[in-house]
Amino acid sequence: MKREQETGLLLVGLEADSPAGKGGLMVGDILAGVAGEVVAHQDDLFVRLSGDVVGKSVAIDILRGGKLESINVEIGER
Repeated sequence: MKREQETGLLLVGLEADSPAGKGGLMVGDILAGVAGEVVAHQDDLFVRLSGDVVGKSVAIDILRGGKLESINVEIGER
């Protein structure tokens, strides 16, 4: 998997029992995409995690340890 993108969002904190924690996201991950759409800024993330995706499992693209990975996370309500 390759992504031509220079920015992402660094995950600096999360709660273990949150949807993100249960889905396998970890502090230090860089969020690069949600459901195949680029996430370069915080506003991008909020747009992609709202609306009809709440309660559904969505592919989250992350950079972890220098490798691009995709994990599925069930999106919770804010």
